[in-house]
Amino acid sequence: MSSEQPAVSQLQAARDALAGLPEAWPRTREEYEAQYRRLEAEAADARETLNRARATYDGICEELRNLRIDWTEQQRRQAATEQ
Repeated sequence: MSSEQPAVSQLQAARDALAGLPEAWPRTREEYEAQYRRLEAEAADARETLNRARATYDGICEELRNLRIDWTEQQRRQAATEQ
């Protein structure tokens, strides 16, 4: 009987873990609408985050481009003064 106790405990723990998971499909219209609103809000937050990340990326790319241009011009001027 003692060998069955860990198995029972494991089954109970698994059942408790499954009970804590969100339902895959809402059961009522209210649950559907609540889940839909939550997902819409998460999507809006993700879109804002994506736009901020894009703007940051674009700014860094522009700084890199300007740095390369400035470096190239500096090297060109330095080469011209050395001749």
